[in-house]
Amino acid sequence: MVGSNWDEIVRDTTKDVFILYYVPWDANSFGHVAPMFKQLAAEYADVPNLTIAMLDDAANNAEGLDVRGYPSISFYAKDNKTELKYESARDVASFKAFLEENSTVFKEHKAAKDRMHDDL
Repeated sequence: MVGSNWDEIVRDTTKDVFILYYVPWDANSFGHVAPMFKQLAAEYADVPNLTIAMLDDAANNAEGLDVRGYPSISFYAKDNKTELKYESARDVASFKAFLEENSTVFKEHKAAKDRMHDDL
């Protein structure tokens, strides 16, 4: 994700969006959290309409975005584009638990997979 497409991606009412805002010189965000975010994105790549993205805030200016600390993580639900700040632990299991609780898209995908499994 880059600043020029931030609004298009975040405001898309068909997608839930989970974003890591980072600066590359911050070892905590780039060295520690970014690899976990990449792992999360890979593990949830099969969930349609769930976007897990990272934005280098030092290299990108997004209109209307005001990040005040790094790393910052935010969630934007498809049916409510008000920013929900992620305030929990910075590990893959906690990211997953957050998405399982807050992402309608994830819940719909899981329910569909469960139904398909039950039909087998």
